Amino acid sequence: MEAKSDDDGSMEFVVLTAWECASCEVAGRTPPGMAVECWSCGGSVVITARPSIRRLTG
Repeated sequence: MEAKSDDDGSMEFVVLTAWECASCEVAGRTPPGMAVECWSCGGSVVITARPSIRRLTG
């Protein structure tokens, strides 16, 4: 997973892809480097956001 550090390096931020599948009426989040597709049907999805998730390091 790609992660970005803050200024002092004590925290990393990972940007996920949030999405919704209109066919299945489900939603999910996908980490960087993975295919963005529905976990239920494997079909196309609509990307709704790219939230950054804080991950503590050290």
